[in-house]
Amino acid sequence: LLALFLSIALVFLKGLNLGIDFTGGILIEASFTKRVDLSEIRNNLNDLEIGEIQIQNLDTENEIMIRIGNQKRTKEEQSKDLEVVKNLLINNIDN
Repeated sequence: LLALFLSIALVFLKGLNLGIDFTGGILIEASFTKRVDLSEIRNNLNDLEIGEIQIQNLDTENEIMIRIGNQKRTKEEQSKDLEVVKNLLINNIDN
């Protein structure tokens, strides 16, 4: 019973940690012909200054998932961001 009240209190005090499904943003899954260096990708994407970026490997070292959080940008701006990220991945990573 105490744990129930503590859980409810924490939700009200800290709020919920909503994922990209509820907050918006961009989710990209990419596969490459070779192993990718997450730190290289992270540095390149951070240089673009397009928002909070999370990168992780998927099943293998040549598959990644990139999450770019919504920074109160319009859909047009997010579409441009997506194209910039795709071009960066195509031109700089998989060569």
